[in-house]
Amino acid sequence: MALREGGELRYLERQLRAISGQTQQRLTHALKRAADEHSQAFAVFDSAAARMHVVVQPLEGQGDGVDELVLVTLTDEDAPGGRIPVEALKALFDLTGAEARLASALVAGSTVEQYARQRGVTSGTARCQLNQVLLKTGAHRQADLVRRVLCSAAAHLAGPENDGFGTR
Repeated sequence: MALREGGELRYLERQLRAISGQTQQRLTHALKRAADEHSQAFAVFDSAAARMHVVVQPLEGQGDGVDELVLVTLTDEDAPGGRIPVEALKALFDLTGAEARLASALVAGSTVEQYARQRGVTSGTARCQLNQVLLKTGAHRQADLVRRVLCSAAAHLAGPENDGFGTR
């Protein structure tokens, strides 16, 4: 299975592999460094289609002493729909569904006006919702809101199943 069409990394037979020797060498180096040094290792893999970020971190107290276990996290810079889940925002910040959808859209890079058009509401309504979101989250401006959301547990749940504008 290709992780992304035209991408450098593949998941085959329960193994993460690269399509070229040079890329495989960089991936192997990151995996080895994380296991040997017991610290995080980072790598970036570019392709015509996207840029993939890889973080490898050792799992302390795991493994059989011979093979250390590591956690590999892959993120695609340009993945569509990598929104913060609305349900998580509702629960963590006590937001309404509409407020959580707005916050998710803002974190994903939408403007208030784009969000309003997509949802079929006026900019005034969206700005009123934004004021409520700021109040409930304790943020003073949009940049502070984005920082708070990205530093929350909700940011670890981002996924393509939630488009930020949907009814979830």
